[in-house]
Amino acid sequence: MLLVKCLHNRTTIMLLLIIPALIVMMVCPLPCFAQSNGSIITAENIWLPKAAMPTSRAGPGAAVVDGKIYSIGGEIRGGGILGINEMYDPTLDRWTTKASMPTNRSQIGIAVYEGKIFCIGGCIYNFTSKQWEDTAVVEAYDPATNTWETKTTMPTARSRLQTNLALGKIYVMGGDPDQSLNYAYDPVTDSWVVKAPIPNVVTEGFNRAAIYAASAMLDDKIYWIGVTSFTYSMNLANQMYDPATDTWSQRAIPSWHLLPSAGAAITGEFAAKKIHVIGQNSQEHYAYDPASDSWAKSTPLTDPRHDVGITVLNDTIYVVGGRYFYSTSTSVHQYIPSGYRGIIYDVPAPEPTQTGQPTPTTTPKPTMTLTPQTPQPTPTTTPTKIPEPSTSEASTQTIIIAAIITGIAIVAPTLSLWKHHQKHK
Repeated sequence: MLLVKCLHNRTTIMLLLIIPALIVMMVCPLPCFAQSNGSIITAENIWLPKAAMPTSRAGPGAAVVDGKIYSIGGEIRGGGILGINEMYDPTLDRWTTKASMPTNRSQIGIAVYEGKIFCIGGCIYNFTSKQWEDTAVVEAYDPATNTWETKTTMPTARSRLQTNLALGKIYVMGGDPDQSLNYAYDPVTDSWVVKAPIPNVVTEGFNRAAIYAASAMLDDKIYWIGVTSFTYSMNLANQMYDPATDTWSQRAIPSWHLLPSAGAAITGEFAAKKIHVIGQNSQEHYAYDPASDSWAKSTPLTDPRHDVGITVLNDTIYVVGGRYFYSTSTSVHQYIPSGYRGIIYDVPAPEPTQTGQPTPTTTPKPTMTLTPQTPQPTPTTTPTKIPEPSTSEASTQTIIIAAIITGIAIVAPTLSLWKHHQKHK
């Protein structure tokens, strides 16, 4: 009888109709109804394993075009320089083979301009002289047509160079053997211009400055982080280049021993602006904050390697391939920075597949004598796992159904009583 009396109050009726809807909204917020082949996760500052590359190699170039990652060129274990071009789709966690680079090369510089990938310099093997040689070759790949085009060569031949796109120009810095050089390439005019050289770099018999270097572009400034000399002790520099003024300035260096191998920048779209540097032949991973001019240690790479390909997609870092001592790698890992606000694709990793194209030809690689090093133990850290989307979706569906049933259980009797009361009013 109390409920029937309450029905005289229109406000009470409205509340009884609204309350179930509020229950549904509180139990299951609106975003849970969105459909996506990726999922937003709370895990951060971690490395996630991805589908391995079909071809094991070190020294590939890595770049992103239209949400796809391209790994181009490199060296294989036991001998061989590659021109292979493999594309990774993060939404499917799958690799496919594309048209090979015309000139087989390793340790190339790589940059993207208006949807085309420019592969610059690198090292090749000369059959006539039986020697390793640097090259000045420049070739551009168009993913839209799966074709290559030869461009104007660099003024000097170099490998292990650092390349970055800034203000519409591709800047090519350092490298072996002229590690202080700085060129700007204009993709529109297909021409080269000499720029202010990298300061403080000392040329030595064994060019460690060319080997231990990393770079990245952030806010139209290029940061070159590398070893400048090894005369008596290791001298590390963090130097910022401003393309607008063609000038260099000194920035803070880390307080830890660091041999840079590869670098990449988080732009600030989905995470805080940082430049991340991977160490040489180790799991070292450091982050530099240009705003505070300070360094911090970050989560180590899951397995030690150097000569990796590195690129950035949606403010996450992808590291592909590499080598550890005599072994090359097919490993691919994605780094999720702290405070990441984007979407992470968590599809299961399939077996590496190719498109059925013929196996790429390789050039023989001579036996090389390497200085023995003490092997590092295999890391025992277990990567953080992301919950399977199917479990999450099933739980969400259960909550939604329960909330709807509860709402019906409240509303249906209320409406029935209200209609009965109106009929006999």
